[in-house]
Amino acid sequence: MNNDYKAYLENLNIGALKSKQAWLCSELKTTDIMTALRHHYTGEESNSSPNDSFDVLHLVISKRIHVLGVLVVLHISKNKVKQFFSEKDLAGRETTFTQLKTQRKSIWVSRCYAETNEKILLSNGKTLKLWERPYILKATTDYDKDFRKEWRDSELVYEGNNWGDSSTFYIVGCLDM
Repeated sequence: MNNDYKAYLENLNIGALKSKQAWLCSELKTTDIMTALRHHYTGEESNSSPNDSFDVLHLVISKRIHVLGVLVVLHISKNKVKQFFSEKDLAGRETTFTQLKTQRKSIWVSRCYAETNEKILLSNGKTLKLWERPYILKATTDYDKDFRKEWRDSELVYEGNNWGDSSTFYIVGCLDM
């Protein structure tokens, strides 16, 4: 376990951060949820975040009414992640939200138990099974749908995103059941 990574997440005080719970299913509408998950920052202040914004997403994996696992998703800046992990460390650990919704749930439930982890007691009394290496979660937000370009005197002064761009989030582990 990368101790700097663990310390960083402990210092975030995930248990005290505003969170939202969503049930993972193929019908889940993800754009609004991922837009509200705070990730569009300038410094410490949220930039144009919706009023219903939150810091941690708990994705509940269930079979009928039985909860099988709860994935913990949050935003960590790419520069911060690069301090803890190389690209090689995270190779093969990327998924899109569409793939996550359509994959067999048992894949992610087994990761909740099989992944190398270290338990962290959160301030809300829950326990996070922090995975040794997070999974990269690519998801579309409203911020990714800004395709405009602004020109002034034949000079490009603003260039939005390209079609297919997405934001990067991280699945850092599971709540201990």
